[in-house]
Amino acid sequence: MRGTKGLPVFGCKFLVRRMARKKARFRISIKDQRTGKSLKVELIDADHLFRPGLYDVRVNGRAAAKIPQANITEVFDRLRRWVARAGAV
Repeated sequence: MRGTKGLPVFGCKFLVRRMARKKARFRISIKDQRTGKSLKVELIDADHLFRPGLYDVRVNGRAAAKIPQANITEVFDRLRRWVARAGAV
């Protein structure tokens, strides 16, 4: 079993599968041409029974720390503030 990827346990390797990531429904990419900083925001359909307009948020490929779930209005509000703050500098 040389050269195969897996979890070694007692001299044997067990293949471990990771759960597939959900595809983003919306993806927004913004790049500041002056500084070279970029931001990629992805909105993934969240399965919420009582709040149908809610999305799970990924920023630059990772789950968002400040707002893990938001609607489109909240995301655009945060983006607008980020762009306005970057333009003021």
